[in-house]
Amino acid sequence: MMRILTIIAMLMMAACSHSTAPDAGALSAAEARALAAEAYVVAYAPIQNYAKQSARAFDKSNVNYQGTNKLYNFPLLIDYYSAQIAGVPSPNHDTLYSSGVIDLRNEPVVVSAGAVSDPNRYYSLQLLDLDTDVLPYISTLTNANRGGHYLVLGPDNAVPTDTSGFTGVIHSPSRIVTILGRVEAFNDADQVNAALVQQGFKIQTLSSYQGTAAPPSNAPDLPAYDAASAQGLGYLQYANLVFGLQPPEASDPALAARLARIHVGSNQTFSATEFPQDVQDAISRGLNDGAAAVRAASLTHSVMRNGWSSVDPSVMSDNGSFGNDYLARAAVAYALIYMNTRAEAWYGLAYVDGAGAALDGAHDYTLHFAANEVPPSKFFWSVTAYDATTHLFFNSPTQRYSIGSNTSGLQYNADGSLDIPIQASAPTGSAAALANWLPVDTKPFYLIIRSYGPGPGILNGTWVPPPVLRTP
Repeated sequence: MMRILTIIAMLMMAACSHSTAPDAGALSAAEARALAAEAYVVAYAPIQNYAKQSARAFDKSNVNYQGTNKLYNFPLLIDYYSAQIAGVPSPNHDTLYSSGVIDLRNEPVVVSAGAVSDPNRYYSLQLLDLDTDVLPYISTLTNANRGGHYLVLGPDNAVPTDTSGFTGVIHSPSRIVTILGRVEAFNDADQVNAALVQQGFKIQTLSSYQGTAAPPSNAPDLPAYDAASAQGLGYLQYANLVFGLQPPEASDPALAARLARIHVGSNQTFSATEFPQDVQDAISRGLNDGAAAVRAASLTHSVMRNGWSSVDPSVMSDNGSFGNDYLARAAVAYALIYMNTRAEAWYGLAYVDGAGAALDGAHDYTLHFAANEVPPSKFFWSVTAYDATTHLFFNSPTQRYSIGSNTSGLQYNADGSLDIPIQASAPTGSAAALANWLPVDTKPFYLIIRSYGPGPGILNGTWVPPPVLRTP
C-alpha cells in the first residue's frame, strides 16, 4: 500500500517538475503518465458525486428521473424490504432522507426549510459542491429549528443588490450543488411527523421565488453518467465535464495549467488520437496508477480504535473543506462520500470484534458501554447492524434494526452501564438482555455507530467506542 502511495507521489512530483504551460514543448510518455495519475485523483470525487446524482437529476431515460432544482423525499426505511427497494447502502434507520441537485448555471436558487415545532427533533440540509466540499448547513445546529429561506449563488451568479429578505446567503464554487436532507424519526410510528418536516423543504429558482420572469437560458442539458463510457481513457472526458462545472482554475491555477498538457480541464476536449501511441499508453497506465492510489488511500485516511474505523478527522477542515488535498478528498469519496462535518455527525464502522476477527452472526457478541460512555451526542445516537453481503438490514422477523437513544425500553445496568447483545437468536437469562437485543442473522455482518451533534468526547478524540466482544 505504501509503495503505491509513494509511486503516485513521485509521479505527481514528476508532473509538477515540468513546465506548466500547455505549449511547453513535446509531451513525454513519463510526463503524460504522471499527469494522468494526477488527473484521475483530482477528478475522482466530483465524478463520483456526478455519477451518484445522475439517475434522478440528469438521466431522462431513468425511471427515477426528476430533474434538477427538486427534492426527492425517501420514505423511512423501516425494514429490509423498503431498504431493498430504495437501494441505499447502509441505510440509516433513524432519519428520513431527501436528495436533489441544484443547478445554478442559469440563475440563483432559494432553498427553504420550514420551522420545526419540536425543539428536540434534529434535521439538516447538507449542501455540497461538486468537489464534495461541504457548504454551510441549514440545520438544527445552525438555526435552532427556526428554518428560513437561503439564497444559493454559483460562480456565475451576480449577488442581488438586496439580500436582506433572506435568512442567509450560501456561495458555491460549483455550478451544480448536491443537497441531502435528513429528518430524525423518533421511532417507526413517528415517521408521519418527520415526513411533515420534509414537506417544509423546498427548492426554487430565484425568479420563481420572487414571482418574476425567468432569465433566458442557454445552459445545455447535462448528460447522464454512463459507467461503461467512463472506463479507460473515457474517464478523462468525464473529468472535463466535471471540471467545466467546477473549474480547477479558480482554486488551483497551477494544477489547471499542468493538466491542460494532456487536454484535461474546464475548457478542454480530450481525444486520445491527438497523442502518439506511446503517450496514449502512458496515459492509460497513469489512470491505473491513480485508481490504485485512491484505493490505497481509502485505507490510510481512517482511524482504527477498538475495531471501529472512522474517517481521520484531519482530512477535512471544521468548515467542511478538503482544500487542495486531492488524494484525501478522493479517499473519502471512495469510502464514505458526502462526509458530514465533525460538528454535525460522526460515524464509526466495525467489521471486526475486539480480537480482530470478522463479525459473524454464527457467534454471539456484546457491546458494553460503561456508565456515561454511550456515544456522546447533542441530538441522538444509534448502533445499526447490516448484512455484510447486501449492505442492507437483515430480513428480521423482529423488525428491530438498530439500538440507540431513541429506542423505547432500553434497560441500563445498576451501575449505569449499558449492554447490547448482538446475536441471531433471542437472548435468554434476563429481561434487560431481551430489551436491549440487536438481532442479526447467522451470517457475516457489520455495525455502524452514528452520533448526530457529536459531543466533546468525539470532537476532541477522547471518547473511544468500546470493542465488540464475542460471548464465550
